[in-house]
Amino acid sequence: LRLVRSTRAESLVKGIMVFLLALWISYVFKLNGIYFILSHMLDVGILALIVLFQPEIRR
Repeated sequence: LRLVRSTRAESLVKGIMVFLLALWISYVFKLNGIYFILSHMLDVGILALIVLFQPEIRR
């Protein structure tokens, strides 16, 4: 996390970590509806991150 400290990416990384924690908790406690929604958001989210950060990825 030192690499992204005090940048916009810091809040993005924290948000991804919270999202993955929620996904894991929903899996462990067998919250099937929430797990279904979060896992599908993960699929779309990866593509969205690639599209949104495409200029930075090019550099």
